[in-house]
Amino acid sequence: MTLIETMIVVVIASLIFVVLWRLLSTGLRRSAETTDEVEFVSGARAVMQNLTRDVNAAQTFLAPSGADERLVVFRNPKQLDLKARLTANQTEKTYPLTLSKDNVVHKFPGLRVIYRYDPQTRAVSREESAGTLEIHHSDLQTVSELKFEGDASSPRTLMSRVQAFDTYFVAYDEKGQLKKVETGDIPKASSVAVALKAETPEQSGRRTIELDLVTKVWINRRIQEVMYPEYFSSSDDDVTF
Repeated sequence: MTLIETMIVVVIASLIFVVLWRLLSTGLRRSAETTDEVEFVSGARAVMQNLTRDVNAAQTFLAPSGADERLVVFRNPKQLDLKARLTANQTEKTYPLTLSKDNVVHKFPGLRVIYRYDPQTRAVSREESAGTLEIHHSDLQTVSELKFEGDASSPRTLMSRVQAFDTYFVAYDEKGQLKKVETGDIPKASSVAVALKAETPEQSGRRTIELDLVTKVWINRRIQEVMYPEYFSSSDDDVTF
C-alpha cells in the first residue's frame, strides 16, 4: 500500500469515527435529557402524591413554626394502636368516652409531617416524625393549645428546581360555607389549597418544561362530619375521638 493510499484510509476512518462519535454523543445527551425530564416530572408527582396521602389521613393541621414550613399535619400512625393511645393518657377513665376537669390534657400518638420549601436551593422536602400530640383544654369544650412532642427526623427532598410552593387553608363556617382560615385557626381548617410552580433551566438546543399545579386537598374526616352531621363524629374539635 502506497503512502497516498494509507493517507486516504486514515482520512476515511477519521471521518467515520467523527460521525459515529457525534451520533453516540447525541444519543447520550438525549438520553440524559430524557432521564432528567422524567425525574423532574416524577418529583412533582411525588410532592402531590405524598401531600394528598398525608392530608387525607390527617387528624388536624398544625400551625407552621418556621419560615420555610408550608404545611404541617398530624396524622394517624400507619398502624392505629388504641392500647398505645390509652396508655399515653394514663387515665383510669374510659378514654376517650369521658372527659373531666381533672383531665384537661389528652395525648394522641401519631405522626407529624412537615412540608418545607427552601427558596435558596429551590427544593421541596418532606419530614416525618413519630410522637404524641398533646391537646390542652381550657374547659370541657374548648381546645386552648395543640403541642407536638416527638423525635427529630431528617427531611427528604421530593423535588428541586421549584420556583414557588405555597399553601393556604379553608374551613366551613356555621352556615356550611367555605372561608379562608387565618393563621391562628389553622387547626380548624378542612382543606389546604396547594400551588406549585417549577421549570427546567433554559439550555441551548433543549426544550424547557414548565409545571404550574394548583389543587385542593381535603381531610377525609372533615368531609364525613359535613356529610353526616347528625351522627356522632369520630373526631371532635379536641381531636381526641
